[in-house]
Amino acid sequence: TKTKWEGDILVAETKLDKSTKLTQSFRLSDDAKHLYVTSRLESSSLQSPVSVRRVYDLLSSSTPQAPTPK
Repeated sequence: TKTKWEGDILVAETKLDKSTKLTQSFRLSDDAKHLYVTSRLESSSLQSPVSVRRVYDLLSSSTPQAPTPK
């Protein structure tokens, strides 16, 4: 895995095998309330690359949280 900063985006590139590459980018929103994670899978076995974008929201202190395992 190779990881580098591209401006304010952290990019991690992982070669899974000879013809498959996973690229993940991590970016914090301008208001720092959301984390955007984009995963892109490129492979010779795919007709075109596949991308998935996930958004994580910052929990406020008033939001109930899952119980901590004991």
